[in-house]
Amino acid sequence: MPAPEWGPFTTVKVLLRAWTAAAAAATARGPTCLRGSEENAMVADVVMRSLVDCILSRRPWPGRWTDLAADVWRQASLFWEVAATAVAGLAQMLDIDAHVGGSGGGGGGPPGVVAALAGGALPFLEWLLRRTVSEVVNVPKVGHAAVAERLLRDLEQLLQRAGPEIAKAPKVGHAAVAERLLRDLTRDGEALGPARTLMSLLAYGDGLQAAAFVALVTKHLRRALRLGARTFRGIALRLATSVLDAAVNPAVFNGAGVPAQRAETLGLVLSVAVGEWLPMLSSLLQQNVVMFAALASLHIQVGWSSCFRKVMDSAACAGVLSSSCSDDGWRRDAITQAGLVPLVGAAMQVLRVLERRPSRGEDERFVADSAARLACTAPDEVLRAHGDFAWRPEAVRVLAQTSESFGPRAGPIILCLLAAHLEAGSPAFESTLPQLQPSTKPASLLQTLSPLLVPPAEARRRLGLPPACASPACVNLAGESEVVLKRQKCGGCGRVEYCCKECQWEDWKAGHKAACGGP
Repeated sequence: MPAPEWGPFTTVKVLLRAWTAAAAAATARGPTCLRGSEENAMVADVVMRSLVDCILSRRPWPGRWTDLAADVWRQASLFWEVAATAVAGLAQMLDIDAHVGGSGGGGGGPPGVVAALAGGALPFLEWLLRRTVSEVVNVPKVGHAAVAERLLRDLEQLLQRAGPEIAKAPKVGHAAVAERLLRDLTRDGEALGPARTLMSLLAYGDGLQAAAFVALVTKHLRRALRLGARTFRGIALRLATSVLDAAVNPAVFNGAGVPAQRAETLGLVLSVAVGEWLPMLSSLLQQNVVMFAALASLHIQVGWSSCFRKVMDSAACAGVLSSSCSDDGWRRDAITQAGLVPLVGAAMQVLRVLERRPSRGEDERFVADSAARLACTAPDEVLRAHGDFAWRPEAVRVLAQTSESFGPRAGPIILCLLAAHLEAGSPAFESTLPQLQPSTKPASLLQTLSPLLVPPAEARRRLGLPPACASPACVNLAGESEVVLKRQKCGGCGRVEYCCKECQWEDWKAGHKAACGGP
């Protein structure tokens, strides 16, 4: 009897079943007699290569091929221990968007994003990120952490060959966990890095899942801060700055492509990101100023300056540095919560280290513009700042003199007035400062959505995400997702909620004991 003649679609379905069987046999979920077999792992690897080649050969994808690609995502997340080739294939399948015009998903995003989201990409990303808990400290990784690092390092090597921008990125093992898991969507055949991919998943994905992923990145940033991270290449920092880059840079992610029905949800997700990430990133930058000055190595300088730009650009695009924010309570408070005044003071100290860098002029202009905007938005806070990163009159004058070389603008005048008030010790400005001209750059996604931004606690409530743990030091990564992480109210006051007893005890020692009105 002749063998049946299968079409391409049936062939791929059979290959997917074969890979699932081989992957199950190579893990603890397969039959006892076959568990852990290296031969099965090799078979899974070969089958997945054929599977991905078949799917990629069908571009552009008809509808049912998108569904099949989603099935690959689902199976890869189930058997991720042996899914190195599978994860690499997932990244390649996202390249399908370079071969279709516009948003082939009919408002749901490009086909690669539609398939990824239908296959559970966001929960998979969060699941992997929860298992990279040893990223900040240099300790040996065993069990799942070791497997995850090997799997994701293989993916990183694949993506480093995919495009020039990715090839320039520093090679740092498991720092590729999420932003390296999904290669950036391409437009006109050009790879633009991980930022567009991550923002596409957040823009077109389920709002609750997207917010849970953002909240988990917040915990990783806090953990890096607590452990005294001395790097700008850790996974949490790279995830956060990639998303912020897409939010503030129209060349990376065009907000006009987001359907109107998705705008409100994405605005809430970005509210959580901006409100929770900026304070963490600002603290990390300030914490590393001493290291920056001591080492003065090029990659540290570039990392510090790049992160500083993204924080200040995000604050500006979110309307935090607008003169009208004085009428908006949470935006006005965000300047203090994010520590923007001491952060710019730290940047002034960093400029002294950059004297021999060719791009110092660009950095100096950006710091000068940021200082002028802060002086207009929060003049009293600038004048009353104290501590290591208080603004020094001589540093402000240097900024004013240097920024004059970039042409006639209001910024140098504002900085000169500010330097004079700082020297005199004035608690407030005696006259109204000149107004800065609005930017003429194209509107970014974050600027477009700025009217929809709300405080992060309110955004969590609207999205259905549990409130943040009341402990400011919470780094609890237990459970499968932030969505299902239970909260328990303080038995004394009932006003605050904690995710675990450890966080409640830490917050009790840190000051809640005095604030709690309970017994």
